[in-house]
Amino acid sequence: MDFLVKNLRFLSATRGQAGQSGAGTTAGVGQPAISKIINGGTKQPGYTTVMGLARHFGVSMDDLVSRDLELEGDSRPSQPVGLDSGKLAALIETVEAAVAQSRRAVPPRLKAKMIAALYAHDPELAASTPQTVQALLASILTMVEDEPIAT
Repeated sequence: MDFLVKNLRFLSATRGQAGQSGAGTTAGVGQPAISKIINGGTKQPGYTTVMGLARHFGVSMDDLVSRDLELEGDSRPSQPVGLDSGKLAALIETVEAAVAQSRRAVPPRLKAKMIAALYAHDPELAASTPQTVQALLASILTMVEDEPIAT
């Protein structure tokens, strides 16, 4: 927690997001507790308090406690992170086509797992052509044809 106090002072001064009372509300503690942290009176604030403060100021917990935000800035990702609805729609279409090609009844929960696996765990595969992904999924579904599908 080398930079916590310094960063809280810096963020409070530069971002002005409802001051200590707003930060306290987000962190789930009162303004006096935030004041004690900023003034160095509380040396080891609790995890949930630090998490709430990081959320309030829009930085990661790691950045809040381990990085000099005034000198280095925060470590925001260089590209957007999260759900890309266009990519998700393409994956849904690909999975649906693979299921149709396999001629199997596939429960929605399994389809969701397939989409999630493609979306989150294998970006190279998800970036492949829809036909490549579709063929791979169809072959997997065909291979498990004799096995019951758990949902």
